[in-house]
Amino acid sequence: MKKILLLSTVLLMIATVGYSTIYTIGNSGTTFSPVTITIHVGDTIVFMLSSTYNAIEVSKDTYDASGNTTNGGFSVPHGGGQVSFRKTGIFYYVCEAHAAIGMKGSITVTAASGI
Repeated sequence: MKKILLLSTVLLMIATVGYSTIYTIGNSGTTFSPVTITIHVGDTIVFMLSSTYNAIEVSKDTYDASGNTTNGGFSVPHGGGQVSFRKTGIFYYVCEAHAAIGMKGSITVTAASGI
């Protein structure tokens, strides 16, 4: 009986934790690929970029103006890195050195769906 109770508890914990997914954003020349992506809270983006490209989070206004002033959000170094998302929203990002020529993208984070 104790084994069944323990097994049930473990299975319940696994079901309530949920699952996260890892997505990849790369670059093709001076374009992020994909340019836009929709993920869920708890998911992770792995940026796999060429060594001369980075990604910094910017405001919508900065994004629209193809600027490169960070809003203090995530920052991925040249060559890439990863970012996990813990809240919903639209996150805009640019390549710091190439924003003026349109190297930018957005990540839409939605609430995690139920199991």
